[in-house]
Amino acid sequence: MTAKKVLFVSLDGMTDPLGQSQVLPYLEGLSRLGYRFHILSYEKPTAYALQAKVVAARCAAAQIEWHPQPYGFSLREKVMRAGQMVKEAQRLVKANGILMLHCRSYLPARVGLRLKRTLRIPFLFDMRGFWADERLDGGIWRQSNPLHAAMYRYFKRLEKRFLHEAAEVISLTEAGKATILSWPNLKPTPTITVIPCCADLKHFQPSQVAPEAREAARIRLQLPADVPILGYLGAVGTWYMTDEMLDFFLVLKQRHPRALFLFLTAEEPQYVLRMAAAKGIAESDLRVVRGNRADMPTLISLFTASIFFIRPAFSKRASSPTKLAELLGMGISVLTNAGVGDVDEILKQSHAGAIVSNFTRSDYEKALDEWEPLWQAPIRERSAGVLGRMSLEWGVSAYAAVYERLLGKP
Repeated sequence: MTAKKVLFVSLDGMTDPLGQSQVLPYLEGLSRLGYRFHILSYEKPTAYALQAKVVAARCAAAQIEWHPQPYGFSLREKVMRAGQMVKEAQRLVKANGILMLHCRSYLPARVGLRLKRTLRIPFLFDMRGFWADERLDGGIWRQSNPLHAAMYRYFKRLEKRFLHEAAEVISLTEAGKATILSWPNLKPTPTITVIPCCADLKHFQPSQVAPEAREAARIRLQLPADVPILGYLGAVGTWYMTDEMLDFFLVLKQRHPRALFLFLTAEEPQYVLRMAAAKGIAESDLRVVRGNRADMPTLISLFTASIFFIRPAFSKRASSPTKLAELLGMGISVLTNAGVGDVDEILKQSHAGAIVSNFTRSDYEKALDEWEPLWQAPIRERSAGVLGRMSLEWGVSAYAAVYERLLGKP
């Protein structure tokens, strides 16, 4: 029987946290089902130096062939990388009998489109969001800059080609899928499957946390046992509205003067502390902590409740925050804002959190009235229905169904 070989192309490195949480687990799961992978990924030097052996061992255990390439940071390097990516993918396809390309986001999909046309090999467009619009909405590209405007138009044209010519399309959200299907002149209609960012809910569950480990972490971080701990998980700045989250904390402090704000982030603590100081928040009211993946369930268990505000731009309709599944899996209720992917609908279905529509004091107070009674609720149990579609196991099975449609069973 011929092995079903797939080339997975990713600009994100496997040694990055995202690669280890949102790529490798899926490919390991699909490998266990019998599919065979080659990974072409672009690795940042610092992460590669720290994690290459770990990733190589994981790949070897899953019978995955990994072909790491250096990530380019300058514009010249990025231009060269785009051409090199096509050549290396073509070489790997020819040398290894690859049957399909799985392209993660837009630059890899450009490779898939090229090889479909030259080698007649199908590609799966795993779009991961509206990439060109994210760069515009996030201020990375500016319409006032002629080069940026030209790049935006170029990738929006390519986006339609990807949607037309991909064997199938993966969207992270139902909202993103609906938006795509509303676009005019999208003929033939693409086949779109929704697979959100999933989490390993065997790892992110309260039973993973030993009581003595939680108590040791609480003491180390000087968190009193009897005060509300507002928690935040992930990056700060750009898309994540740290100013507005700090404003909400000030409202919370009026009800609970001893409340503390715990940030779990890789950012430098001074970045958060400076923003808080500008709002009159004392450093003693904050904790800014870096933790590895193994530590996360214990650290998240310290939260009384969690908050994340994401800038509700057009491109965020297609975003699926991984942290939502991790927090609900840990039984932590969530306060977030409207207009981000399917988050509104997930929280409405699960009754596991509250939504703010506007970033105003009155909106925060109203949301807090709704949210505070949920702090002691059995969130993981009441979220069981939505968590079923946010687990790693479900994600692997959803990808497997796509692979079977395109390649057949291994």
